[in-house]
Amino acid sequence: MTTTENPASKPELIQPRGPYSSAIQSGNIIYLSGQGGLDSTGQMVAGGITAETKQTLANIEANLKACGAGLGNLVNATCFLTDIGDLEAFNSAWRDYFGEVRSPARTTVAVASLPFGLNLEISCQAALEQP
Repeated sequence: MTTTENPASKPELIQPRGPYSSAIQSGNIIYLSGQGGLDSTGQMVAGGITAETKQTLANIEANLKACGAGLGNLVNATCFLTDIGDLEAFNSAWRDYFGEVRSPARTTVAVASLPFGLNLEISCQAALEQP
């Protein structure tokens, strides 16, 4: 039987701005809700898609760390861009952020709009090592 843990009460998690959990763990899989380029004050970072991508990935990394994982544990990401013309800059920032860490499987799609005026949102899943 798979157990489900809601780590949302962990103070180190970046808390959502809506009625949902930042992260849910089921067995060895961590499901992260969509993350965007919001800083610790809840404001979108300045600097365009490159800065938003780096902040979004930093937010993902912080939430994974709070759940006992890291970027190397990511197995899948779904990325939403409001302007597919930003794809090249997004990919460049993505490559820079992951560096030597294996990049997860990924789907990137264009959408009409995102909450809070975001230009980018990423939801992802990570797998913890089996005990």
